[in-house]
Amino acid sequence: MAYLKLASFIALAALAVACKDGAGGDGAAAACPATNPREPHAWIDKMPGMNDNPTLHVTLKFDTPNAGDDYTLVFSGSEESAPPAYFYDLERVTVGNAAVVTEYDLHYREPNFAEPSLRAVKINCGGKLFQEISPVEETH
Repeated sequence: MAYLKLASFIALAALAVACKDGAGGDGAAAACPATNPREPHAWIDKMPGMNDNPTLHVTLKFDTPNAGDDYTLVFSGSEESAPPAYFYDLERVTVGNAAVVTEYDLHYREPNFAEPSLRAVKINCGGKLFQEISPVEETH
């Protein structure tokens, strides 16, 4: 009887560790909560003005599973080409509390943008390509 209790305890402990580490424990990226990307647009604003600092703008609409979700783009690297392609990760920074599929309108700005031009902006979500925006326009 004591042997069965010990075996049950060990099995429960192993299950708890597996649940804490995620199924399989292989460190796989979480699934992307955003779906149905549409209306992508990216441009570098080089309009002369008070600051004279180029700004990268990226806009994109997509569906999100919760009303009140908030997202941002996080730079994750660039491709060695001329002009380069920039990679961003789409990250959910706030999880909404109403489980209603909602359209999200992302507008990302990166002031003081150093690159004179870009070939493409590639947005990943959940470890996979979510949207590629090409060409990246320039406004003067």
